[in-house]
Amino acid sequence: MTALASDWRAAPPSYRAALVAGAGLLTASLLVGFAYTLFGGPRPRGITADPLAMARELLKEGQVARAGQEYEVAARLNPGDFRTHAEHARTLLRAGRRPEAIAAWGEALLLDPRDAEAWASLGEVCLEMGRYPQATLAFTRALDLRPDQAAVHNSLGIAYKLVGRYDEAVREFMLAVRVRPVPGLVANLRRAKADQAHAGRPGRP
Repeated sequence: MTALASDWRAAPPSYRAALVAGAGLLTASLLVGFAYTLFGGPRPRGITADPLAMARELLKEGQVARAGQEYEVAARLNPGDFRTHAEHARTLLRAGRRPEAIAAWGEALLLDPRDAEAWASLGEVCLEMGRYPQATLAFTRALDLRPDQAAVHNSLGIAYKLVGRYDEAVREFMLAVRVRPVPGLVANLRRAKADQAHAGRPGRP
């Protein structure tokens, strides 16, 4: 028997009871503190039951790459949640991961094909990547759902212009100006009309 065990047995019962009670309180305090950290209080990085919430916090802090990783986890855990896939797509775009953003928008639109903003966002990514047929399709779907979007008419006009479809481009720029007659859109319309005339395709009366 060690000296420590001998001293423990020789200690008065009241002392031993107080020591056991103190150890119990310490253990309980540690468990309560851990539970608070895990479920209720400010959580350190990597300790979270909600990767979607963590992704949003990381975005606020400007940590786009890490937010994308958390969104990937959230998308796997919530494959049927449109918002998760949509936010994941936006984050991928911010990170410059355009092909993956297109795939994420596709996943989102499978869940809610009537979201005009998602179609417009998909169109913008396709336009940036030079995928003009896909861009025109996405913009057209967005406008079918919400025809009063001047920015989407403008983007569709740009897509048509880039493939030489000047009549359609002029039409879309005219619709954009009708909804929102600001100088930038008016300038796009003028340029499209000039390109149309140069190509020998006069506009319809």
